[in-house]
Amino acid sequence: MAKSSTQEASDTGNWNVAGVFSLDVIMYHIYYIDRCELAAEFGSIEPGQSGFMNDSEKAIARLEGAEMMLKHLSMLVSSSRFGVKKAADKTRLEALTPRIKKVKIILSLIKSGSEKMNHKENIRYYDIDEESFEKCLEALIKLKEETYDIINNSDMLYTSPDETDPGKLKEMYMAKLTSRG
Repeated sequence: MAKSSTQEASDTGNWNVAGVFSLDVIMYHIYYIDRCELAAEFGSIEPGQSGFMNDSEKAIARLEGAEMMLKHLSMLVSSSRFGVKKAADKTRLEALTPRIKKVKIILSLIKSGSEKMNHKENIRYYDIDEESFEKCLEALIKLKEETYDIINNSDMLYTSPDETDPGKLKEMYMAKLTSRG
């Protein structure tokens, strides 16, 4: 009885979990980065939902959205390191980490400066410095775009044309078969 490709991979230890990893880790973070960007911009991920929040609640939701976007972005960069093959892309990816840390510090300062106190009514509330927050959000979006570009260059998002061309796939398969001996 012929072995299935799964049994063969199991016997040789050649498991390829790139597809599963890409879905479970890479795409997970990309999904949440985009959702967090919406929350950072509007205070909510759903249209109209932020209309039911007062200004302080919306400010908190926007700050939390930016913080979560930053965390998912940091985790995406960390999770993508091993899959980036080109030296230039590895260098670009590694250069993102200090920039992410810098944005984290700036965001922390914006958050701490947003917390206000109404002493007359003894109420704590949040009021974002919009100009600073928008610059911080722009920096986050730029980091996101650069990260996506780098991981896409390594075919971690979209496959290269070589992987989808049936003729090339047949050639690669035949080469593997003949090199096994």
